[in-house]
Amino acid sequence: MFIMYIHDVPKCIAPKFADDLVSVAVEKQLQHAVRWLVDWSREHDIVLNASKTKVMLFGNTNAEIKIMVDGDVIEQVNSYKNLGVLLDAALDFGTQVDYVVGKTKRALAKVLSLIYGR
Repeated sequence: MFIMYIHDVPKCIAPKFADDLVSVAVEKQLQHAVRWLVDWSREHDIVLNASKTKVMLFGNTNAEIKIMVDGDVIEQVNSYKNLGVLLDAALDFGTQVDYVVGKTKRALAKVLSLIYGR
């Protein structure tokens, strides 16, 4: 139902999945995309949680960007977990691989403890 409700979110906000919205834009257009989303959310009586909103620049990891939502500066991060995938600013998926390997090892250890009773 939520996806039907948000079908008319500004075109610069995509992909949409459950209650997650992502905007991929060049740096100069990102503040405009956020402003459009804020206006849309007010029109539809939805509150944006600025503390759960993050901004990440891909490529130049030393650059800083200041994006605002209702006077609050959005936290800039170098990595973020989006829909279960760890992304980093360099688009190096080593962090994702390490995360999945660690998770798999923990699951295997649990299974083995059930099998061998340790």
